[in-house]
This record gives sequence, structure tokens and C-alpha cells, in this order.
Amino acid sequence: MKECYFFLNSYRFTQREAISVNQAGFIGFAGWADAGNKSPLMSAFVECVDTIAR
Repeated sequence: MKECYFFLNSYRFTQREAISVNQAGFIGFAGWADAGNKSPLMSAFVECVDTIAR
């Protein structure tokens, strides 16, 4: 995989970047959000990676 971007929508915005994986291997989590709003995204990402690794 070269790069991958996950976006989310809400009543306030559309296509906001939630998780990004770029070509250099950097993984970013909702650069626009505070720690409380990043937490569910990071937890879901970890759960997904754990599931794939099994």
C-alpha cells in the first residue's frame, strides 16, 4: 500500500481526515481534533490492526 486516507462526516463537516497513512509510513490521527476526540479513532485503529494481525 502506498498511502491510505480515512475520512468522516458529521453534521458540522464532510470529508474531514480521520486517519492517514502516507508513503513515508507516517500514520496521522485527526490532526484537527483534541485528545478526547482522537481517542475513539485510535482505539478503532488498534483494534483493526490487531484483528488483521491474527
